[in-house]
Amino acid sequence: MDIPYGNIVTAVITTATTLAAVVVTNWLSYWRSNRERLWELRREIYGMILSELAAVEHICDGIDEAVAERGYEEYWNTKSRQRDDVNISERMGTIRKNVSDNYLSLITFMSSGCRCSISLGGYQSGHSCLSGMVAMPDQK
Repeated sequence: MDIPYGNIVTAVITTATTLAAVVVTNWLSYWRSNRERLWELRREIYGMILSELAAVEHICDGIDEAVAERGYEEYWNTKSRQRDDVNISERMGTIRKNVSDNYLSLITFMSSGCRCSISLGGYQSGHSCLSGMVAMPDQK
């Protein structure tokens, strides 16, 4: 009785190829799924950071208007300046804490200039009210 070696080899090759294709497909879908979850996490983190920065910019807009109306020295001596300083400091502290807490999620995306400038404590919006905040450490 002759054993059909050609059929056996074909069956083994087909089985091995199918198994390899399933493994590669599962690996690629797992990798893509993890990448998508990481992007979702980054979007959430960056959304919080950007909303805090928008709030700081809104405060700075008010400071710029107050300085334009009353002058720098008069604004400097008001309680609203102290309130604005505390508010900006708290928001920048929240941003720094969020960057620190989520550093590993953010560091995997090295081309983000946003992460670098925020983690160094500087937000370059062009507002003069932040010039002192950039060089100061966290005030909490």
